[in-house]
Amino acid sequence: QSQRWGFSPFAVAGHASVVHGRLCWEGKLVAAVIEAKLGVRLDYAYSGTGKARKVIVSGTLTGERNPRTVEGTVQQWETTGNGSPWRNPADWDRQLAYRGSREWARRHAPGVMLGVVTDDENLEMRNVTPPAETLSGVDALKASTQPRQSAKEDAPAPEPPPKQPEPEPEAKPVLDLASPRRAYLLSVETKSGVTKTGKAWTLYIISMELEDVGTITANTFSKSLADEARDLIEQSSLVTLEQTPKGYELKTIAPNVEQEEGGLL
Repeated sequence: QSQRWGFSPFAVAGHASVVHGRLCWEGKLVAAVIEAKLGVRLDYAYSGTGKARKVIVSGTLTGERNPRTVEGTVQQWETTGNGSPWRNPADWDRQLAYRGSREWARRHAPGVMLGVVTDDENLEMRNVTPPAETLSGVDALKASTQPRQSAKEDAPAPEPPPKQPEPEPEAKPVLDLASPRRAYLLSVETKSGVTKTGKAWTLYIISMELEDVGTITANTFSKSLADEARDLIEQSSLVTLEQTPKGYELKTIAPNVEQEEGGLL
């Protein structure tokens, strides 16, 4: 994909993530691709407040005089869920610009966005397999003439035993970190349940990208660590990840990390 766009693979990889098993790209990378490939500088005009906050994205293609436009609101484009970039209203203008950029490209220059999906628009897969068809005609006649099974084989299967509550999982470290590693946090998810003794538990799953290993996950029962990770994600911070006797520790290297050619700066 980086060769197709003519970008540094290190710069492109820093803005890639896997959501529900599918490779996705951040909105800021998509906006940069549009400007680089089309030579079009998009303009953004904002109006309204709250969920009615609207952006009009306009750009003029080479050889044309009149600008082409698309428009949308927070209410139309907002996504929800853990890790959604729309969670903080202070970021809505930025997200409107990113979403508006790719909507503009898909409508007016679809070749640039062919096969490109961003993390906030990738929905969970659902089962679309059609129900099995009933037999009819010759197939039904063949089925009716087959020898019947014995009474033992015809007997209904015994009911399964009642499902027991899930045991409380263990928050085991995924990596043995002998020394601090630079990491870029991707998302924080939660999983909860009840033990056999009726005790409620919540497990926090932190996904991060280590510069020398790849994308990994770490499990913890610490809500404070999960909240800290969420704050660092909102700040686009580059951090160090270190394993101590008390557990994982996250330390900020630089906030508001931007992607430039050659890697994270």
